[in-house]
Amino acid sequence: MQPPDLVLRAPDGSEAVVAPGRGMNCYRWRVPSQGEVVDVLWAQEGFAQGEGRASASGVPVLFPFPGRMQGNRLHYQGRQFCFPYEDGQGNAIHGLVLEQPWQVEEQGEDFVQGRFRASEHLDRWEQHWPVDFELRLRVELEPKRLRFLCTVTNPDTRALPWGLGLHPYFCVPLGRSGQGEECWVQVPCSAQVELQAMIPTGRLLPPEHSLAPILKQGMPLQGRQLDCVLTGLEPSQHWQARVRDPHNQRQMVLVARGMPHAVVYTPPHRQAVCIEPYTCTPGAFNTVLEGRWQGEYEVGIRWLPPGEQAQVEMILEVQEEN
Repeated sequence: MQPPDLVLRAPDGSEAVVAPGRGMNCYRWRVPSQGEVVDVLWAQEGFAQGEGRASASGVPVLFPFPGRMQGNRLHYQGRQFCFPYEDGQGNAIHGLVLEQPWQVEEQGEDFVQGRFRASEHLDRWEQHWPVDFELRLRVELEPKRLRFLCTVTNPDTRALPWGLGLHPYFCVPLGRSGQGEECWVQVPCSAQVELQAMIPTGRLLPPEHSLAPILKQGMPLQGRQLDCVLTGLEPSQHWQARVRDPHNQRQMVLVARGMPHAVVYTPPHRQAVCIEPYTCTPGAFNTVLEGRWQGEYEVGIRWLPPGEQAQVEMILEVQEEN
């Protein structure tokens, strides 16, 4: 039996809803602002009733690898591993935990902490990843502010290869009036990764073909269909991006710590835009572990020694423009 969804409340009337039974997905965040209640996070209709994909609503948690992995197999240290989630083109996508039930460790009026351990909560985990892992997510709600703190622990006797991403879907527009196409997105990146069939090639796009300089300055969503892998975020360990709605005079500010890469994505329905902070770029995870990586940039895959921990953080804040 899956754990029930949990409602978090802040003193100003802000509300967030987290689904431990669907990967600790925080799929609703509502904020009072300038006389109306603003939905900041977008979710598919029926998501609260278990419909739709967890990867397409709210804030999916992507671990132990974010994004696509070419093919659906990983060869590592003489063993082969396979993955439960595919992108429809035969590629593994977004890790192992985003549709799984998590254990609720702590909860209060304005926070919840969930825990997921591969050897306890993932069936036949040894077929899916070479090393056991434990992941905690703490979601804290404050007035107009939502914090995600992720803690990775290695309970195994071998080094843990890992990557983590958060995949928030931000509503556009940020209010009841206006059009999503009027909104702007800004990400402080310096380079865009070249893709081929949705998989990074290992090369960076030349500046004249890259959206990185435009995204760094800020650009409107009007007419753009985006699925960009970005790197060189400045400063890489504590960067700030934003979605700005000039019609409603609001912006959603994202601060990421410990995640020096990002994906910017506009879903086909155009009701949301995603700014996804990642600890590593997608696509090259299997080639790195298989010793075949010859790319020109550092993809950021990490190895965690036995018994050690690592933390990353994402903070979201709604600001009003006067």
